[in-house]
Amino acid sequence: MGEVKRTGYLAAYDVSDTSRRQRIWQRVQAYAAELGQRSAHVIWLTPAERRALLAVVVELLDGDEDQFLLLRLDAHSTPLLRGRAVGAAHDVPSVYRFD
Repeated sequence: MGEVKRTGYLAAYDVSDTSRRQRIWQRVQAYAAELGQRSAHVIWLTPAERRALLAVVVELLDGDEDQFLLLRLDAHSTPLLRGRAVGAAHDVPSVYRFD
């Protein structure tokens, strides 16, 4: 059986409660290509992992106070770069780390 393909996503969140924010961060960073910013990470998910992550996040979020965005990255796009960009650890040409 072949390996399931992972898709790149940008996961970003604004969670007001420190405890909820920490629990969401722990779930998201488990899939992160690199640690990235405090509340925005490039992550790689299979379809099953995406469903599982979203199910956990929905349970953790407070719908009145918190926000979560999971944006699928287009591997065929040319990135618009600012600053000093360095290729990501996974050698994916459309994902860059800024130092």
